[in-house]
Amino acid sequence: MSPHEEEGAVLGLLVILLRSLRHWSQAELARASGIQKSQISLYELGKTGPTEATLKRVAAAVGVTWAEVCRVLPALRALYRLAMRPAGRRPAFPDTRRMSAAVGRAATDAFRHRVRPFLRQHLPALAGPEPPAPERLPAQGMEPAVLGLLIVLLRSLRHWSQVELARASGVQRSQISAYELGKKTPRNRSLERLATAGGVPLGETLDALPFLRELVRTAHGGQGWTTDLAEQVGQLAQDLFPLEVAPFLSTRAPL
Repeated sequence: MSPHEEEGAVLGLLVILLRSLRHWSQAELARASGIQKSQISLYELGKTGPTEATLKRVAAAVGVTWAEVCRVLPALRALYRLAMRPAGRRPAFPDTRRMSAAVGRAATDAFRHRVRPFLRQHLPALAGPEPPAPERLPAQGMEPAVLGLLIVLLRSLRHWSQVELARASGVQRSQISAYELGKKTPRNRSLERLATAGGVPLGETLDALPFLRELVRTAHGGQGWTTDLAEQVGQLAQDLFPLEVAPFLSTRAPL
C-alpha cells in the first residue's frame, strides 16, 4: 500500500471515529456537516481521502476542535500500521518499547527542567502557565464511551460489521453493540479477544486510550488536553519510536 493510500485509510478511520462520538449514522453526519452521505461512505472505506477543509467540517459538526483532531491522528496511524503489518513480523529491537519510554522521559525532563525555565527567563510570553494539577476523570459514563470508541476503531480497521467482528472474536454481537454505545464496559478478556481479531496487540491498542479520552471529554463539553505539554511531547516520542525510529535504525545500523 502506498503512503497516499495508507493516509486515506487513516483519515477514513478518523471520520468513523468522529461520527461515533455522537453515535450517528452516515446520514446523520451528512445532515449535520453538509457533506454528502455518499462521500462520507467513500471516506470511511478509504477509497477517497477527505481534504483538511472537509475534516474541519466533520469535526465542527460533532463539536471537536481541529487541534484535538490533529492530536489523535498519530494514534490512528499507529493502530493502522500495527494492524496491517505482515503476520509474524517482529519489532526491530527486542527492547524497543523500553528504549522509546526512555526517549519520552528524556524529552519530558528536558522540557520541564531546561526549556521551560529558559523560556520563562528570556521569552516569558512563550513560556506558558504552570501546568495544572492532573484532571480527575469525570463521572462513570466516560470510560465506557472511550472503550466503545476503541472497539469501533478495531472493527473499522477491517471494515467489518458488528456481526463480522463477533464471528472473528467470539464475542457476542449484542455485547459488541452495547460496548460501542457505551452501555456496558468490556472486561480485559473481551478487549483482548477483540484486539486480536483486529490484528493489534492489546498493549498497543490501549496506547490509544489517552487520545480517545480527550476527544470524548471535549466533545461533551469538558476541558481537553489539560496535561502538561512536556508529557504530551514525551508520550508522542514513545509512540513514534517503535514505528518510525526503530525500523530506520534497523536498516542503517543493525544491532
